[in-house]
Amino acid sequence: EEARSYTDNIVGLDQLDTVLGEADVVVGVLPGTPETFNFFDKQKFAQMKSTALFMNVGRGVTVHEDDLYDTLKEKKLWGAALDVFHQEPLPSTSKLFDLDNLFYSPHSGDIYGSYWQDGIDTAAEHLELYLKGEPLKNIVDKQKGY
Repeated sequence: EEARSYTDNIVGLDQLDTVLGEADVVVGVLPGTPETFNFFDKQKFAQMKSTALFMNVGRGVTVHEDDLYDTLKEKKLWGAALDVFHQEPLPSTSKLFDLDNLFYSPHSGDIYGSYWQDGIDTAAEHLELYLKGEPLKNIVDKQKGY
């Protein structure tokens, strides 16, 4: 509920095509799986408003970077902000650096004030659970990839 107070709408993939053309900002938070590889491609970008901002803070492999490059170069989107890429670090020879409407950060969008302390606390909590023989939290499903 709290997260919804910061946004107009949160939808699942089944509603994505309906809202892409309406959104001022589209934020990708998808995991990197075979189903989401290059998910955001020229078809998805073509559905977005020319005044929209596309952001990706999920996995880099979910964005077809060549399609995004072409879309931004042709000014079919206002801009994009990427925190993740197919290859990290992004090679200095990447044509993405040539775009004036692409903002990028070095896979650091999840860093916040107490990030490191929270990580230490989580590791300590998991160690305690492990030593007690109790189930750990936030287990990755290796079949799903997240």
